[in-house]
Amino acid sequence: MRRLILLAASLLLLALPAAAGARPSAVPHAAEPACGFLAGAPVAVSHVVVIVMENHSYPDLIGRRGSAVARRAPYINGLKRACGLATNYHSLTHPSLPNYIAMVAGSNGGITTDCTSCTSRAPNLFRRLGSTGGTWRVYAESMPTRCSHTNTLHYLKRHNPATYFPAIRNACDRWDVPMGGASGRFATALARNTLPGYAMVVPNPCDDMHDCSVSTGDAWLAKWVPRILRSGDYRAGRTVVFIVWDEGEGGGYVSGEDCLAHLTDQSCHVPALVLSGYTPAGARSSTRASHLSLLRTTQTLLGATPYLGAAGRVHGMGHAFGL
Repeated sequence: MRRLILLAASLLLLALPAAAGARPSAVPHAAEPACGFLAGAPVAVSHVVVIVMENHSYPDLIGRRGSAVARRAPYINGLKRACGLATNYHSLTHPSLPNYIAMVAGSNGGITTDCTSCTSRAPNLFRRLGSTGGTWRVYAESMPTRCSHTNTLHYLKRHNPATYFPAIRNACDRWDVPMGGASGRFATALARNTLPGYAMVVPNPCDDMHDCSVSTGDAWLAKWVPRILRSGDYRAGRTVVFIVWDEGEGGGYVSGEDCLAHLTDQSCHVPALVLSGYTPAGARSSTRASHLSLLRTTQTLLGATPYLGAAGRVHGMGHAFGL
């Protein structure tokens, strides 16, 4: 009986997206598991999807079942039970932009603020993939035009790292695209199984929890993540999904802080969810990890080595989550 109960608790998230205005539920609705439905080691992972949320620390989002935190973010807390969670994952610094750069370059690329007109010459994942025959996209929700360098009410350039590398400007103009809605570019790629090798998904400043509530971001994830989990490539084990937060808040938040030297600072401790057909339901890793670990794991899965920047000096996250 206990095994049946645990199995039932791991089945999740292939239900239809939450209706507009409805509060997402953490209660399983589907007959198929979200994670852990494939046996053995991954054979051919060809797509990595990284969804980047904003400005919330681990204790703001991850709570015990029935707690106020879990009730505020039921979908996220359902995912942690159905899939994998890195419990000791950290941003690299404050504010936002250096973290986004590090996710694709293995360093801040010389950028330490949320600047708009600054640039970086750092080697980066976008260029690495382009030079080795790989493919990438940034799907930026509410971005007005491809590779936009102009902030708007619903789009912030600093959440779109590809726009900061002049060496890939032509590629950015082509592959850094507005996400679109239910029939937009990202949804179409999922439906047609035409995702690129690497996809960074950037919600707008409301849906990523930057300007709006935790419950708003939770509802956005409840709308979009099931689309990914229903895709043919995900069900076949070819797609791995990471959901991370760029940085946290509270604690000893100081601009320019070295978060890896202050691991007890709440503002540096953020959740990282890992979703794949190979990741056991409820998988946990307490090994120290960071945006550098995410980059290393991404490069390993896609065969896009050698590792970029400091990603070559950290451990990857794959082993803990069946990857």
